[in-house]
Amino acid sequence: MNARIARMAAILLTMALLVSLSSCQQFFTASLAGYLARDSYTIPADISVADAAELLAGGDANVAAALVAPLYNATSAAAPGTAAYDEAASALVTAVVLSSDASPAIFSIVEDLGTEDLGTLTQPQIDAALATLMSISLTSAESAALVLISDDPAAPDGAAPDELYIAAFALAVDAFNDGDASEADLDTWLGGGALPGTVDSDSVNAAMALLDLAQAADLASGSTSIFGQLMSGLSFE
Repeated sequence: MNARIARMAAILLTMALLVSLSSCQQFFTASLAGYLARDSYTIPADISVADAAELLAGGDANVAAALVAPLYNATSAAAPGTAAYDEAASALVTAVVLSSDASPAIFSIVEDLGTEDLGTLTQPQIDAALATLMSISLTSAESAALVLISDDPAAPDGAAPDELYIAAFALAVDAFNDGDASEADLDTWLGGGALPGTVDSDSVNAAMALLDLAQAADLASGSTSIFGQLMSGLSFE
């Protein structure tokens, strides 16, 4: 198995570990979001960012999806670099990551790959993992939210580096899906190949900007996240 495939497998397994740890913590967190998920609910359009962040702590994807719009509005209304912007933008990234298909796709990948030594993974296993990865998708509102964050020169203070990395990856994969590209196209691009002509370059550029913000957030934290270390091995040029 070549080095590029080994890096990809390592990243997929690490993503699964990160999501698993987060989900365990969320399982034991009492939250209004868990109650709302079991019944019908309405998120007020003018919900405060603090209340939205509290709901997001429950980790429910449906609640997170309902919070994307109000958090987008709150982020748009705040000036980058201010405390209000940092709070809203950080919560917005969390909402998109939770509401997207990234988590179930990653769980599926780790279930398929198990805990095997990366060097023993076969090409068919990697191909299957890439196909599952291509199941990650974003709504137009979620894509717009990530593009909004990507436009700023600095990462929101308080944003989790790992969430920014996952957001960058999800936005890139979504662009490939929207362009009817295949997992082979994604694999080629991840290995440093050309971007398919059907894939929106603006979306990919926004994903790359998010990747830069994730790396900046790592630097600001004083330590490099595990996911950041692995992502740095990929070519996104």
